[in-house]
Amino acid sequence: MTSTDSPTSRPRTSTDFDFLVGTWDVEHHRLVAPLTGSTEWVVTGDSKAAGHSYLDGAVSVDEITFPTAGASGMSLRLYSADRDEWSIFWVSSHDGRVGPPVHGRWEGEPGERRCRLVGDELPQGGRPTRMTYEWSDITATDARWQQAYSLDGGRTWEKNWEMRFHRTADTPVAVPQDHLAKVTSDFDFLTGTWRVQHRKLRSRLTGCTDWDEYESRFDARTHLNGLVSIDEGALPHPSPYRGMTFRTYDVAAGEWALHWLDSRTLQMDTTPVRGRFVEGVGEFVAEDHHEGIPILCRFRWTVHGPERASWDQAFSTDDGSTWETNWVMEETRVE
Repeated sequence: MTSTDSPTSRPRTSTDFDFLVGTWDVEHHRLVAPLTGSTEWVVTGDSKAAGHSYLDGAVSVDEITFPTAGASGMSLRLYSADRDEWSIFWVSSHDGRVGPPVHGRWEGEPGERRCRLVGDELPQGGRPTRMTYEWSDITATDARWQQAYSLDGGRTWEKNWEMRFHRTADTPVAVPQDHLAKVTSDFDFLTGTWRVQHRKLRSRLTGCTDWDEYESRFDARTHLNGLVSIDEGALPHPSPYRGMTFRTYDVAAGEWALHWLDSRTLQMDTTPVRGRFVEGVGEFVAEDHHEGIPILCRFRWTVHGPERASWDQAFSTDDGSTWETNWVMEETRVE
């Protein structure tokens, strides 16, 4: 469906996580009761994972199943070329929320490289907890990941989870979804490849009435049985770059959070655009700034049928009383 998973289709921003592109069986070794002094481990082997690459290797995503627990999860990895550092965010099918990141980098010689990332976990029993992820033992067919917690600011660590990955295919194959409840189908319509006709206002919030028009394509897929929607494509105007939208559905709030990533900045926004669908129209709003001016930014999706959809972006400087539409996309399905 998409060329985003091909590590050789374009020059790579990073090749660090190219090894993860594909399909995997995963064996889990988990400490039964972390941070209690327990030494009892449980091993399960009914898990599968599929890894994808976006923005020329600068974004890595994998979906992994936990069928025994009736859950799945997703890792979103974002590379900062300036810091030569990765940030990894976790999304669980239990809540659909993007968790706090861990940060780190790959080190070591080829064949012995390891990646260790550190961050703050949600408090365990109310106690502030440091957390590490570590990737190691990378080969063409296998990989190892482990997680550890610290209650003393990182002086000592307790490993509580190890995953052993065994490759089953070089390309990503959709992992099973039948162990997950169907909570939302809002963005299921977007799965596939689309041709897009753009109309973009040449200058925003200046009274400009001149529009630029151009065409592009993007590919989209859903994960976690519809709780996550991802699309990526090339945008040729005003200068070529690649863009990606990462959408997650907050189960408790009943609304979506939309994160925009592009190859020019490779940054995760701190204030995602949030909203929901009503009768085939999705409206999503966030506070933002445009050239130093406080604004409300609005995205609107309209589903016209299985083969057609439209999207527009608008800014407001008066708290939503009036809106200036500055970007319109008309989408037609290709496949």
